[in-house]
Parts: sequence; structure tokens; C-alpha cells
Amino acid sequence: MKTKQQTRSKSTAKKKSTTAKKQKRSNGTLTNQQIKDRTICNGNVVLFQRENSKRWQCRIRRNTGTWIDYSTKQTDLKKAKKVAEERYESIKYRQEHGLIDVTRRFSDVCKLARKELLAEYEDTERILAKQLVQVIDKYLIPLLGNYQCHNIKTEQLREFSKKRVELMGKVPTTSTIATHNTALNYVFRKALSLNYIQYLPRLISNDGDSTKKRRSYFDDTEMRQLINGMTAWVKTTEALHKVKGGRNGIDTLSDSSYDIRMMLRDVVLILVNTGIRVGEELINLKWNNLDIVEQDGMESIRFSLTHTKTRIQRVVIGYEPIRKNEDERYGCWMPLQRIAERFPKLGEMDWDKLFQVDEYIFRLPSSGKVVRQEALTKNFKKLLLSCKTKQKKKEGLLRDDFGNARVLYSLRHTYASRRRYEGMSFDNLSVQMGTSVKMLEEHYSHFSVSDNPNLFSGHAKRQQTNKDKEIEELKKQIEELKKQNEKKTYTEQAREYAAVRES
Repeated sequence: MKTKQQTRSKSTAKKKSTTAKKQKRSNGTLTNQQIKDRTICNGNVVLFQRENSKRWQCRIRRNTGTWIDYSTKQTDLKKAKKVAEERYESIKYRQEHGLIDVTRRFSDVCKLARKELLAEYEDTERILAKQLVQVIDKYLIPLLGNYQCHNIKTEQLREFSKKRVELMGKVPTTSTIATHNTALNYVFRKALSLNYIQYLPRLISNDGDSTKKRRSYFDDTEMRQLINGMTAWVKTTEALHKVKGGRNGIDTLSDSSYDIRMMLRDVVLILVNTGIRVGEELINLKWNNLDIVEQDGMESIRFSLTHTKTRIQRVVIGYEPIRKNEDERYGCWMPLQRIAERFPKLGEMDWDKLFQVDEYIFRLPSSGKVVRQEALTKNFKKLLLSCKTKQKKKEGLLRDDFGNARVLYSLRHTYASRRRYEGMSFDNLSVQMGTSVKMLEEHYSHFSVSDNPNLFSGHAKRQQTNKDKEIEELKKQIEELKKQNEKKTYTEQAREYAAVRES
């Protein structure tokens, strides 16, 4: 039997607990000033602290309307704000340039893939699913788990192969490697579906060779290096061309060489934004092979091409990356404008008149002759060699991770890789690139590029972004109207109450 003192003690403890909970709830309520202090970047970034943690977290709104959380690793709010703002600007920049804006550890994606495989095994009792889970647990997470998904490339996979041998104590069999590669592909495809990577990495076999031979391409980082390298390339070209009477009385850079070097930057941008073939498809283009196609108020450049071997005609829509200023035109517009401005008469024309001119696009201003593919190829090699990086000081961007030399055709493969990352189907991409005549005739003859120019130009992506912005603006307007209505109702009630009291 409980004494009165025990009962009173228990009652007092209960009251104290209740008071503490109320106080906790009260303390957890943020003032308007606190909310204001923790919201930055026009409401796109919100800072908060998790329970039992002094470190500040930040929640960032993406252009899709979704939110993503990051740890600032800071306990000071001022420092946390700075970190959060830098992270927001980085994400914003990557979104505007069509790059990956979200990254995750490989171990996190492994856990997601593992969960799916376990569910698959429970439903079907597939032995393979169980084997893949074992591979993830024993090899993938321990050896690759700490890497960010987008940082796992050839070098990391080669290191994985070496460490795997050490962990197993022997060289794995072909069958074992096949199972491991299946698990790797499963996880990488999961990462690709979540936009954590742009491309599926090329896997390494037991002898260190690529399991699948693929054409060289430029990833996002390499493309930025190439674009920066082209800017320096143009400045150097202009400087060399100004120097007259060089060694032995010969000009440092001839007019013809100058024209080719200046044109190369524009050729690179057109190839990487269209995916058209290097050679006759490019060289034989005339201004009147181009026209403007419009869909939903958005204009794109349409290239009319003729396949050099089959003579089958097709059209290609020039891609345009997302930019801050939607009034400015990039993609293929800018390089074509620069090419036209090198010819006085063409530079004065508007686009409609320019696209009626029956002259070759890639002509040298100094001679009027059409540029040769060999000259572009030779100078492209020089350009890649000039793009020095910390990792590749000797050969610049000339070779990929496997030592394969990059050529102008690598830009076509880069285009294909980027469009696939953005979600373009193989069907649509095949039509755009004209990759297989037989496949076009059998499966894709019903689809026309001109039926949906916005898809191929990148406008479709911008349309969705604009729609998301409109939806957000409408939500804000609705919330404001609600507040106004609530305020009005309260005022009316106050007046009625006052009138009653006066009466």
C-alpha cells in the first residue's frame, strides 16, 4: 500500500513532467523574427536544427519545387547561413546549366537498391536477387561506399578491382565478376534514375580492361574545361594574328590558320548541341539548309540534312541549354551569329533573310573556300592538348580514362549521352541523330523531329520550369488572399462587436 507521501511525490513528479513538456513546446515555438533569421535566399533556403543536435541543417528548394536537406556542419548560425548560401548558389548554377544538382554517397544508393532487391527476393525468391544483396553488403559498400556517386569513374573502379582481390584472397572467376558487375549496374542505374549521376560508368573486367568498348565522350567537368579552354584558345589566336613579321619574315599566324582556329570554337558548339556527323553532314551545310521552327511560342533552329551514304534526308533540332536570361539565345544561335558576322553582308541580315542565303556556312573569310575536315581535326587535337588540367598536365583533354584519343566525333557521342541523361528516349534520339536507317524504317518512321521541336531544343525542359514557377506564384497569391480574407473577417467582427456595445 502506497503512503500519502509517495502519492504526493508521484503527483509532484507528474506535474513537473507536464510543466517541462509544456515548456519544451513553448520553447520550440519560433518567433517571427527567428523564422525570418533562418530563412534566406528569397525563401529558397531554410535553416533548422535537428533534435539533440547543435549543428545547423539547411533545406534548399530546387527549381522543380522539391526540397533537399544538407548539413552545414556548423554550430554558429551566421557561419551556417554562409555555407547554406554557397550550397544554394552551387545548386542553382548546376540547374541552370543542365548539370547534376544533387549528389549522394554510393553507400546510400546501395541501401536503396538493397531494399528493392530484398523485396524482389521475398516476392519471387529469385536467387540472383539474394546474391546481389550479398555482393552489395560484402564488397560494394565496404570498398566504394564512401565515394560520392558522380565521383566513381574508371580510376575508382580499377582500385575497386584491386581491393576486391585482396579482400577475397584470390582472383575472382569470370562468373563472380559477372555477378559483381550486375550488382554494380543495378546500383548505378538506381543512381541514374535519381539524377545522382549523368552516365553509367564503364565497368572493369578482371584483367583491368573495359567490359564494353565505347566511343570517347566528354563528361560535365570535361565539357566545362573544354569551353574554358576554347575561350583561352580564341584569345591566343587573336594575339598571334596581331603579331606581324615573325621569324624569317613569316607572319606568326596566317589569315587562313586564323580563320580555321576562330571557326573551330563555333564548330564544337554546333556539334555538341546537334549531334550531327562530322564530315559532309557538317561541311556541306548551307545557310538555306537552316530555318526557324516554332512551338508554343518558342523558336528553335532546324537543320535539314542529307545522309552522306544513303542520301536519306532528315532534320535535326538544335539544343539550347537553360540560361538565366531567357531572352538571350545560346546553343547554336550564338556560334552561327559569330560565323555570319565574319562576313560583312551576312552579319547585317536578320535570321529569316540569313536562312535564305545559298552559301556554305563553314567558309573561310580570307579565301571564301569551304573549310576542310582535316584542318578542323588537326586543330581540334591542338585545342584538346592546350586544355591542361591538374590531373592531366601533359595531354590535356586529348585522351579519356582508358587512353583513347578524343576526336571531333566524340562531341556527337557527348550529345547523345547528355540527351539520354535528360530523359530523351532511344526512339526520339535515334530519329534526331539518324543512327540507324534500318531502325528508322522499321520502328521510327512514324515519328518526325519537326512534330516536337521543343523536345530536341531543350525548350520542353524550360516550359516545365516555367510552369513550376507559375504554380509557386499562384500558391503564394492564394495564401495572400487567405490572409486578406481572414483579416477582413476579423475586422468586420470587431466593428460589429463595437456597434453592439455602443447600442
